[in-house]
Amino acid sequence: MTTDHLFKRRRQVYYKKLGKYLKYVLNDHFVLALLLLFGALGFTYSEYVETVNLGAVLPRLVLLVILIGVLTIGRVRTLIEPADSVFLLPLEEELEAVMKGNLVFSVSFFSIFMMLVGFMSLPLLTVTLAITQAEAVMWVVTLVCWKASQLMSLYNEGKQKDYVVLRQSFIFLASMGLIISLFLSIVVGFVLSVATVLGLIWFSFYYEKTTRWDFEYLIESESKRVNSLYRLLNLFVETPYHSNKVRRFKWLDGLFSSRFTDASPTIFYLARVFIRNTSFSGLYLRLTVIGGIVIVFTDSLIINLLISILFLYLIGFQLLPLNQMIQQSITFRLYPLSNKLRERAIQQLLLYLLLAAGLVFFLLALNSGVVEATVLVLINLVFILGFIYVYVPKRLRKKA
Repeated sequence: MTTDHLFKRRRQVYYKKLGKYLKYVLNDHFVLALLLLFGALGFTYSEYVETVNLGAVLPRLVLLVILIGVLTIGRVRTLIEPADSVFLLPLEEELEAVMKGNLVFSVSFFSIFMMLVGFMSLPLLTVTLAITQAEAVMWVVTLVCWKASQLMSLYNEGKQKDYVVLRQSFIFLASMGLIISLFLSIVVGFVLSVATVLGLIWFSFYYEKTTRWDFEYLIESESKRVNSLYRLLNLFVETPYHSNKVRRFKWLDGLFSSRFTDASPTIFYLARVFIRNTSFSGLYLRLTVIGGIVIVFTDSLIINLLISILFLYLIGFQLLPLNQMIQQSITFRLYPLSNKLRERAIQQLLLYLLLAAGLVFFLLALNSGVVEATVLVLINLVFILGFIYVYVPKRLRKKA
């Protein structure tokens, strides 16, 4: 089997596994949630753009920070495995063609993403800079060039030689280029980005002739890429490729001395699991923060209602696997717990968590007015009670 055939087979296995989990992630509920979320964000963004004046600096500063963060996200997909450091070491020349193909694929994939980011930022640039159609095209191409440059700098860092300076130079050049584009001239920033990507193409494909690879770096980089991907998937479906960390938060011990947790050992156990397991507590915090950010920047009552109900549902739905934690616990196998008591404990914990998230949404919605916030909190309360006492029991009995 040649190296080309080996990586072709790996790609098939990789995308088969990925498709298997994406089938469960991209279900009807999640697609609907995405449509509502992007619709709310788009509506909020369009309302904000209308309030921006020509030459405004703050929106461009925020855009600059976002773009620098986006440019540093993403790695070259290599599909390198730990055993390759031994078995592919004699085949480094054949590996060169495979690695260049991986680079081309990664650049193509992320270029589409950067084009979307560029098109979404055009309304803001049109208002603040009054750019022309030609400058709009240059701006999108500029973002694609910077992303390609970032991936090529990571590609060269995988060589045996020390090319870390390329990545450091890229961060500096990309930051300067974006500053020039956003605050001085889009044309000059475009020329700088094109010159950078052409220079890296020449260096990567024509000047650099070495076929030696730093396998330790490649294995570590690919491991980080795969783990970050499955960490994202683990928010929605259990995967065996990423293990969530359990952490001891001693400073939160005061929460467990309350009447709420002392009322039942099951609630005490669930509360500990929720806080210590970052897959649950981290998910709860992320969804609450994201929903709160959308609400605080939206003045429309309808949009705020949709977003708050959507995120309350997502929080409650994603925390239902706490039921499995009880079933898998050796303590509750030695001392069996009736389904009714287990169901009541989960309901009580979810009730407190959803009420806390609803309170956060209410406080942030006060930005739109007291009346609007009051309507929001009342409807959210009705939804929470219906979710806890109608939906959750049916869902738990279905899973039992």
